Amino acid sequence: MRKLMIGLLTCAALAPVASANRVGVYFDGRGAFASASSFGGGLGLQYQNDRPGSSVRYGLNLGASSLGSSGFALSGDADLLRPFPTQSVAGVQTYYGFGAGATLRLGGGLGGALYPRALVGADLPLPGLPIVPFAEASVGPSLAFGASGGTVGAVIGFGYGLRFGANYQIGR
Repeated sequence: MRKLMIGLLTCAALAPVASANRVGVYFDGRGAFASASSFGGGLGLQYQNDRPGSSVRYGLNLGASSLGSSGFALSGDADLLRPFPTQSVAGVQTYYGFGAGATLRLGGGLGGALYPRALVGADLPLPGLPIVPFAEASVGPSLAFGASGGTVGAVIGFGYGLRFGANYQIGR
């Protein structure tokens, strides 16, 4: 037990050396194929922990127009990101990843959506600045559900998403 505790404390102490952190803002939109309706989107905040070979990102989105035309939505997501194994071109760093998100709508009925996804994106670092704009696209299955006026329903589909924003590299 003592060796385990020493190992965990060592890993915790070295974690800041082996990783970098980013905080950022983004705008995203999500929708479903074969449907004109959107089930998410809006302005969000994210935190990203970069490690050699991979990153983990957590996002929180406060969408005022998500899941239809009425109500307020709160969305959250988590993604595992990995760089493509190619050299960056003109400073653009491309990545791919997998993740999942969930949305809960309040007002105008109760509803939500679950959406695992695969994604690709690009970081566009600004020379000499700690600001990193990015753009990405995602696709994956979606499950939207809701209840309003005594009616309950669910739809399974295939959705897409776009996310644009900028991250601030902490400590750079």
